[in-house]
Amino acid sequence: MEIYTFKKPILKKSTKNIDIIDSEDQIIGSIQRYFRNKFEYIVDQIFDELSIHVRVFDKNGDLKVNAQEGPFIKNFLKSKWDVNDKEYGEFQLVDHTKIKTNARLAYTIHNHHYKVEKDIYNKVTRIKDSSGKTICEITYDKPIPPKTITIKILSPVTDIYTIACIYYLFSLRD
Repeated sequence: MEIYTFKKPILKKSTKNIDIIDSEDQIIGSIQRYFRNKFEYIVDQIFDELSIHVRVFDKNGDLKVNAQEGPFIKNFLKSKWDVNDKEYGEFQLVDHTKIKTNARLAYTIHNHHYKVEKDIYNKVTRIKDSSGKTICEITYDKPIPPKTITIKILSPVTDIYTIACIYYLFSLRD
């Protein structure tokens, strides 16, 4: 089992780099929310969380994962992110949430299907494979920011950079 942590910033709109730390207290990379341009930033200030983009870097600052939400018009009913992952290639992350308190995302990497699930009043977010086996558990220490996020990879079918990106998108949408 691999364990990683990062501190989620107080403000959801923060664009600062957040260090990802391994179990030996070594920085292995960083995660960052970003806006593609100034107009998108201004629109996001008016309409809360209209577009969410995240990128993850390794410890050398090289881009590992980039996730961009599609245009608002196309994502009006169901949010979708185009994810470009240096390790796993391109895939799409789709929001299947019908009720905000029962959040669900899904994605497919190399014909393997995964679901990201979190139930109301539960501090645990799980990533499960198509057979329902939990491959990753993500928890936080307290309900108010700044939260320390702990990622436990139970089955290493996906790397920390991809999981951190997916979870950060998931938590910003929450």
